Amino acid sequence: VGHLVVPGTSLEHKASIAEFSRIYPKASVWVAPGQNTSPLDLALGPRVDGVLGQMGSPPPPWFSEIDAKVFYVAPPETPGTYAETAFFHKATRTLLLSDAVLKVPDLPPPILASYGYEGQAGELTPEQWHYKFLAFNFLAMRGTNDVDFQALSRPPGVVSPILRFTLYPICQQQAAVWVKSVAQWPFEQVVAAHLQSPFRLTPADFLDAFGFLFGKPSSYEPEPAQLNALRSAAENLDGPEALKSSIW
Repeated sequence: VGHLVVPGTSLEHKASIAEFSRIYPKASVWVAPGQNTSPLDLALGPRVDGVLGQMGSPPPPWFSEIDAKVFYVAPPETPGTYAETAFFHKATRTLLLSDAVLKVPDLPPPILASYGYEGQAGELTPEQWHYKFLAFNFLAMRGTNDVDFQALSRPPGVVSPILRFTLYPICQQQAAVWVKSVAQWPFEQVVAAHLQSPFRLTPADFLDAFGFLFGKPSSYEPEPAQLNALRSAAENLDGPEALKSSIW
């Protein structure tokens, strides 16, 4: 292992970086901006060799093979700090993402069997998987779980409802600039940190997933009746102004 990368600010994507640095002491370490901005942030390890997308930071040694574009917002523009880095592996035309766009699989990821439906190991039924995924995204249950799940799993790629409604309303313009920039790469497939990977996705599909940023229908559009919990979460996290965004 020659290089370790922290692609964003979400805790789950950097929880192991200090341990990996210990295991691979010769590996260089590259991070997205916005680290160590919260008392809850985790230690990154003994060293950081560069900050992705930051002026004055050296380019990573793999830059000629893997391009990178960073989405980064922080106070005072936004109530909190958030970063995600998109990478483009030129040789395979592969877009590498953490959370930005996901492909929801019809069947539950095998890892879920390790803790099952109610905390005990066991395979999930399709019905249980549908319920879990809808609940995880704070989408209201309305007796049509299968139909609501299919609306999420049918498109080539979707934006997580959590990110759409609790992050992007407070940084819509900044996100739109980043999304347009990423869509300029000629990628043909995506490897994401969650759910199904790889999956086929074109730049046009990527833009469709983010249609809500541009005043257009998105590849996934929830019904208003599904959004009560997300409205409450957005107001608590971002303030009442977030509910005035056209994204809703």
